[in-house]
Amino acid sequence: MRVHLGILFCLLSTFAAFAADVYQAADREPSAEEVLILEYMNRFRADPVAEADRLAPGGEKIAAARMSVPGNIDWEMFKKEVKALKSAPPLVMNLNLLDAARKHSHYMILNELTHVEDPSKPGFTAKDPGERCKLAGYPPGMYGENAFRDAGSVMYSHAGFIIDWGEGPGGMQPTRGHRANMINREFREIGAGALPHNNRLSVTHNFGARNVPRLAGGVVYFDKNGNNFYDIGEGVGGVTITAADGSTTSTWKSGGFALDLKGTAATTLTAEFQGQKYTKTFEAGKDNIKFDWIVPEKVALDRADQLLAAVDKVKDTSTPAYFRAVVALHLGVRGLSLSSDRQKRIDDLTKTIGPELDTRQKNVLEAMENMDPQKFQKVLGESRKPYNGTVAETWFKEAEVTANMKLGVANFQKQAAVAKPSPQDRKTLASQLEAMEKQLTTPQFKQEVAALISKVKTSPESLKR
Repeated sequence: MRVHLGILFCLLSTFAAFAADVYQAADREPSAEEVLILEYMNRFRADPVAEADRLAPGGEKIAAARMSVPGNIDWEMFKKEVKALKSAPPLVMNLNLLDAARKHSHYMILNELTHVEDPSKPGFTAKDPGERCKLAGYPPGMYGENAFRDAGSVMYSHAGFIIDWGEGPGGMQPTRGHRANMINREFREIGAGALPHNNRLSVTHNFGARNVPRLAGGVVYFDKNGNNFYDIGEGVGGVTITAADGSTTSTWKSGGFALDLKGTAATTLTAEFQGQKYTKTFEAGKDNIKFDWIVPEKVALDRADQLLAAVDKVKDTSTPAYFRAVVALHLGVRGLSLSSDRQKRIDDLTKTIGPELDTRQKNVLEAMENMDPQKFQKVLGESRKPYNGTVAETWFKEAEVTANMKLGVANFQKQAAVAKPSPQDRKTLASQLEAMEKQLTTPQFKQEVAALISKVKTSPESLKR
C-alpha cells in the first residue's frame, strides 16, 4: 500500500498541543481492566435487580476488591432504589472518550479527586468534562462523567459508583449521580479509563451520545475459570467481527471491540477466529447491540498444534524456513489459552526469536509515536529487515502505512494555522483515511487510523478551548 502525503489534510485542532505532563497512552486500545469496567457496567444496565443483590451483603464479595465499604449504608434502601431502576441498552467503548478519561485519571493522580481541572496544575487538558471530550475528538453533545481517584480494584470502583456512598440519605450521595450516569439510557458510548497508581486505580467514566444509526460492542474470550463472564487475562485479540451491512472491525488485544453499524435494520454479526465462526442475529432497532463469543478451548489447542507441527516439519533449525515457522508460531499463539505442556514447548521454541521480534516491534511503535520521519525510517528499516518473507512482514508494512498517514496529517497541521481547510478538504481527507483503513489488517493500526478519521470528521471549531 502507498500513501500520497501531498493530498492528505490534517484537520486536527491546532489547540490540541498538550503539555509534556499531560498523559499520553502508549496504546490507544483499552486495557483488560478497562474492558472489565464496561462489562460490569453493561451487566448492571441489563439487569439492575440482579446487580443490587450481587453488591449488597450476601452477594459477591466486594471485600476481594481490597477495600471495605462504608458501614453506614442502608442496604435495604439501596436495594429498593436499584431494583426500581429500568434496564438500559448496553454501552460501547469509544477510544476518543477513553483518551479523555485516561487524561483526567492521570490529572487526578497528580492532583486530587475532581471533575474541574485547574490550568495551573500538572496534567491539565481542559476545565470541564465536555471540553476534555471535545479535545479528544468526540463530537459536541451530551456528556457525563464519573471519577474515583483511589479505587482498590475494578470491582471496587464499580461498587462505589453504583452504591454511590457519601453524605446523604442512607449513607449514599444525595443525587445518586454516579449511579444515574451508569444507567442513563440516553448515553450510548463510554470511555472507561483506569490508570494504576500506588496499588490503586484512578478511574474515570466519560459518557457520550454520538449521532450514529447503531453501535455494536462486546467481548471475545476464553472462559478459563468457567464462570461464563469475561475476566482479566481471558480476552482474545485479532478476532474479525463483521456485520451483515459490511461493517467490520477486529477485537483489541483485551478481547473487546466497538463497531459502528450503517443502519437500524435487523442484522447478523459474525466473529471469525482461526477458521471458526460464531454468528448471532439481532432484531431491527436503534439500541446498541451486545455481541459476545466464548471461544471453545479446542480452537486454541488446534491452532497451536498446527503451528507446532509446521515447526517440527522443518528439520534443519538453521534454515530460513525454520525461522519463518517459529515467527509464525510466536505470533499465532498470542492471546491463546493453552495447556501448560503446550505453552512450555512454545516458550522453549520461541525463547530467542519471540522476544527479539517483540523488541523490534516496540522500537517501531516508539519511533512512530515520536514521529521524526528520518529516525522512523531508520528504525523501521533496521527492524523489519530480518522478517522479509515471514508473517511479520505485514505488520511492518502496515506500520509504515500508518506512520505515513500520521505524518501527512501532521504536515497539514502546520498549513491549517495559515489557511483554514474547507469542509470539502475535511471530507476528502476522511474518505482517503477510510479507504486506507479498510486495507489494514492489524487491529492496532486500524484503531490508530480510526482515531484520525474521527477527529477529521469533527469540526475544528468544536475543539477550541
